[in-house]
Amino acid sequence: MGTRSRADARGESTLTPTMRWSIAAVAAVVVLGLSATGWLLSTTRDAAPAPLPSATGEPMPGPVAGATPVAGSEVQPPGGAAEAAHLPQTLPATPLVHAPLPEDASARNALVAGFPVAVAGPAPAADVIDSSLAQDGIVLQAALTAHTDADADTVLSHYRELWSGLGLARQTAEGSSEAFSDTYSSVSVSVAPSTGTGTVYTVYAVLRTE
Repeated sequence: MGTRSRADARGESTLTPTMRWSIAAVAAVVVLGLSATGWLLSTTRDAAPAPLPSATGEPMPGPVAGATPVAGSEVQPPGGAAEAAHLPQTLPATPLVHAPLPEDASARNALVAGFPVAVAGPAPAADVIDSSLAQDGIVLQAALTAHTDADADTVLSHYRELWSGLGLARQTAEGSSEAFSDTYSSVSVSVAPSTGTGTVYTVYAVLRTE
């Protein structure tokens, strides 16, 4: 009993004050380290994982099946319906003469029998100088020379209106002449230079039956 007490007394006496302070400092560092580790572990466990960025991004919305179009959402053609309504209506070409064609003939101061008046007849108040016809079974050629007191512009205007009304397309307009045609017909009028005694003009037509 007395021996253990003396040994303990010697052991206590071997720890110097410096050693005691070192041991206390090490113990404090260990306690702080354990506390910090515990705090980090609890924070990591409680935090929610951050979402990963999408590689492809959000999908783009597409058209909904059966959806009702909104007014004004339709793609309009260039010009719109208003412009289309003002476009001229093109009629299909049709022959202006039909078989059987009149026989070849010519006449002075009159229209030859069978002359296609509705297509190439003289202008109003004009006097026929000569007329002629020639045909080959499916093509009729008609020629007319006439004289009128009207001026050249009046004569040309008459035939422009006549041939446009028949559905023919204007081809040329060179001063004192006009020409119209389609798939089956070709017609022209030419005004001679003025001599001061009225207007002389010639009409020529090539008309097919098919």
